[in-house]
Amino acid sequence: MKNTYTLLVVLFMFNITVAQQEEWIAVKDIEKGYRVDFPSQPTGKDQPVSTAVGEVMMKMNMLDQSADLNSDVLIYMIAYTVYPEEGNSYDDPETIDKMLDGSVNGAVQNTNGTLLSSVKGTFNGFGSVESKIAIQSGLYIIHMKGILVSNKLYLIQTICAKEKDNNSNDKRFFESFELIKTKQ
Repeated sequence: MKNTYTLLVVLFMFNITVAQQEEWIAVKDIEKGYRVDFPSQPTGKDQPVSTAVGEVMMKMNMLDQSADLNSDVLIYMIAYTVYPEEGNSYDDPETIDKMLDGSVNGAVQNTNGTLLSSVKGTFNGFGSVESKIAIQSGLYIIHMKGILVSNKLYLIQTICAKEKDNNSNDKRFFESFELIKTKQ
C-alpha cells in the first residue's frame, strides 16, 4: 500500500512539473525588432491611433484568453508603433518622458481606468515606463511596459483579474520580451 501511495505522489509531481514546463511560442518579428513568448499563438492586428503628432498605426500581436475565467492572464499583448521622424527629436529626454507619459495617460483614458503605479526606468539603455492600471471598478489590472527606441514605441501589456495580479505567467511574458538588432 505504501508503494502505491508513493507511486501516485511521484506521478502527480511529474504531471505538475510537465505542466509547468509547457512550451510557450516564441514570436520573433525581425522587421519590428522584438521577440516575446506567448502561451499559445497570438493573432496579429493593425489599428490606427490618434496621437499628438497625428494618426499612427499600432501593430499588435494579441492572445485573448478571457473566455477562460480561470486563466491567470486574460489578455497578452505586444504593440509596436512608429512615430513620424520629421520635426521630432526622440533622443531628447523631455521628448522621451512626454512620449512615455502619453502612452500611460492614453491607456488610462481609453480604459476609464485608475493609475495605480508608474515607474520610469530604462530597458537595454532606452527610456521605459512600467505601469499598473485598475479598470472596470478595480476588478481587473492592466500591467503595461512602454519602451521608446528612437521613434518606435513598444508596449508590452497583460490584463488579469485583480486577485491574480503578479502571477507567474504575467512575469514570464514580460521577462521573455527582448529587443533584437535589426538593419536600419
